[in-house]
Parts: sequence; C-alpha cells; structure tokens
Amino acid sequence: MRDAETGSKGGTDPLATSDRPVRAVLFVCTANICRSPMAEAVARRRAAELGLSLVVDSAGTSDVQVGCPPDPRACLVLRRRGYLPPERQARRVRSEDFVRFDLVLGATRGHVRELCRLAPPSATARILPLLAFAPQTASLDIPDPWSGDVADYDRALDLIERGIEGLLSRLGKPAGEQERREVRQ
Repeated sequence: MRDAETGSKGGTDPLATSDRPVRAVLFVCTANICRSPMAEAVARRRAAELGLSLVVDSAGTSDVQVGCPPDPRACLVLRRRGYLPPERQARRVRSEDFVRFDLVLGATRGHVRELCRLAPPSATARILPLLAFAPQTASLDIPDPWSGDVADYDRALDLIERGIEGLLSRLGKPAGEQERREVRQ
C-alpha cells in the first residue's frame, strides 16, 4: 500500500487503512547516518516509555554511507537529550523492508517519492513522511543537517521528536479518532 504515491489526503488515516496493526516502523533518510538513526533512537525510547511493543529500524535511500556509523553530531544531540544512539552501521533500504515493516516513514517528501519507486509490487507497508504525524509543523520535510553544524542537528531532532510523538500518540487510538496531516507532493 503506497499512500503517498496515490496522493491520498484528508480523510484517509494511514493507521486505519489496513486491518494490520502497526507493529514495525522503518525510518528512512538519504544515507542512514543522520535523520533516520535519530528517529530510530527517539522512537525506540519513547515507545518503551509508553509501554508500546514496536519494532523500529532505519535505513537510507542511498548506499553512499553503507557500513558507516551514525554521524557524531547526530550522536551528540541524541545523548544531550538522553537518547541512546543506535549502535549500528548504515544500510540501504531493501525490498523486504516494504513487507517486514507496517510503516516506512521518510524524512522528506523526496524520500517518500524514492521509496514509492523502490517498493516492489508485493509491498504492504504504508509509505509516508514522518511529519505527516506532526500537523503543527510548517513543512512535511525534515531538513538534512549533514552539511550544517550541531544547531542544525538540534533543529532536525526537534522535528523528529514532534513526528514521533504524533505517531506514537495515534498508535493507541481507535481508528475513528486517528488523523494525519494531508500529504501533498
């Protein structure tokens, strides 16, 4: 199911469009060294704090940093806020991810478009921008902090936290109470 690809908006809630409950979420950015590992760390801790059983992972749309650890600046801002950075190496999104995960959440609309292109015909995951779950934000895109400084990573983490909080708050609500932000490409 590719919600973003069809341009669905408004009344279709990504958490209510399937009988399949959300048990696994994949966060995706470009190289899997900045935004997506930060989202993985935030989601893992917040889900545990809320008592939610949720599998979380992250990947990139590019293979340019495969095998590299998360960026040190991402780890720094995560630690400052009490999150444990993932002890992992960057990986590229794989075909099986679109079946293994219930939600595949891109850092930007560009990632969502690329994910829709990469998804195999057997894909069952719902593909959306993470900030579709943060209607109070001005954009659906989390800017890439990689070429910036630590303050840019802090700003990206602010947006990631908003998206994760919105996502996790919806996981426990009945379908009729769920809502998401309109996705426009």
